[in-house]
Amino acid sequence: MRAAVRRGPFRARGWVNLLAALWLLAGLVVPVIPLAPVAAQGTTPPPFPTPTQVALSGTFQAALGCSADNEPTCQTTQLASQGDGSFAAVLPVPPGDYTFRVVATSDQTRSLGQGGDPNGADLSLSVPNGAAGAYFSYDSLTGQIRALPVDRLVELTTDQGQHVPMAPIRQGGYRAYFDAPAGNYGFQILVNGQQAASDTISLDQPRRVVVTVDNKGNVTNKDTVRDTTLVVTRTGPDGAPQPGSCFAIFDKSGDLQAQACDADDGADDGTIRLRVPNGLDQGTYTLRETQT
Repeated sequence: MRAAVRRGPFRARGWVNLLAALWLLAGLVVPVIPLAPVAAQGTTPPPFPTPTQVALSGTFQAALGCSADNEPTCQTTQLASQGDGSFAAVLPVPPGDYTFRVVATSDQTRSLGQGGDPNGADLSLSVPNGAAGAYFSYDSLTGQIRALPVDRLVELTTDQGQHVPMAPIRQGGYRAYFDAPAGNYGFQILVNGQQAASDTISLDQPRRVVVTVDNKGNVTNKDTVRDTTLVVTRTGPDGAPQPGSCFAIFDKSGDLQAQACDADDGADDGTIRLRVPNGLDQGTYTLRETQT
């Protein structure tokens, strides 16, 4: 479980009205205080609308059965939406050194490189001998792109039809975060396509869940996580909502925790919903408008 989050006041500048303040689905509040512009701007990707489709385009695609390398329309190398702003897949990429980009489609199609930026350089991936492939993910809330070689292709599936690629963790094993619906149902751990373990989920309301397994796929931890959401309304001098803006949350080191644009929720109405699916640790954060 994430650390408890303290309660605190909210302050805003200009015509930004924090309607709902920062609230957790668990009911706790974290302080977000507008400060001077964050220093580490080079790590912040441009604020793009949430994509509806994400694909890989790289030099490993032909080896996976695509018609050619650098082919973003190949279905084999599409990343699956995880329902929380992130997209992921585990793929049997053979040993070798590769380059790739993430192709995200929203209001237009963008080829994203380092830093989740269309102007960023190609990303690199090295798969060592003996590896089973690689875990890929793109987080549209932060622009983070991950490509990690894995010893096993590990996935979690639920009786509710969810399919979650599991990421390798530094101390060994694999982990998955996902939005779980209320109810009592089972989930399975697949290792290289074969069921290795099964367990159950029991929730009285929808929650964010984390599951950790060891290298053989045995469940070592399952828990819920406090999901953090901030709702911001951008208003003009007359107090009326102004559509079209984007906002971001930064931690004290200047690292981006989440960003969102007005129309991401389907309504360009001046209200922006910023979500940090795995929650914010106790501390002070900066809210900044990134696009007017």
